[in-house]
Amino acid sequence: MQKQANKVGAAITKLNKADMQKRRENLRRIQDLRGCEGQPIAVEGDGRYNNSLFSGGNKTLYQPATQTVYTVAENVTSKKDIIGVYTGNKLCHTAHLLKSRGEDVSCPEHSGICTANLREDDSIGDEKRAMQQILEEISGEVTVGALTTDGDSRAHSACDDVESLRDTRHYSKALKKQIEKAPFSGQVFPGKTK
Repeated sequence: MQKQANKVGAAITKLNKADMQKRRENLRRIQDLRGCEGQPIAVEGDGRYNNSLFSGGNKTLYQPATQTVYTVAENVTSKKDIIGVYTGNKLCHTAHLLKSRGEDVSCPEHSGICTANLREDDSIGDEKRAMQQILEEISGEVTVGALTTDGDSRAHSACDDVESLRDTRHYSKALKKQIEKAPFSGQVFPGKTK
């Protein structure tokens, strides 16, 4: 199964990039029809990891995740099409074999086939890097004007002059935590409390 996946992997990646480019062109066409030609669009983005970043707490010096996917979806139409994807990978079978033979190698710079595009000591949760790569890919087709992310993301720092928005789920969860931590005031609610 791995051999078959290796054969079609590049073709699927190429097909996926072409599909997202068509979606961005369609989005630009919709903006033109709405009379918003050349205006920046609103997008939303978030990252996923093959392991929870907090799952290795106090067990390892490194973040436990080795693979990440950061997706950016347009927030202009009701379809919410994905218009950009970044994949980060620290896993490399070739480097693992070379290290087991005592060779000093580092990914992704070693000779031969390297499947990693991140070094072992790179932060897997660097959403700014992911957003920068996506912005480079979509730069000729659409301009980002607003970016909705979760509360802990630094993805908006990759964009110039972009309105940074927070998604309602994470924002309301943080607000609820703050309300629960607030001290009770007997003056606000006079009378018996128990």
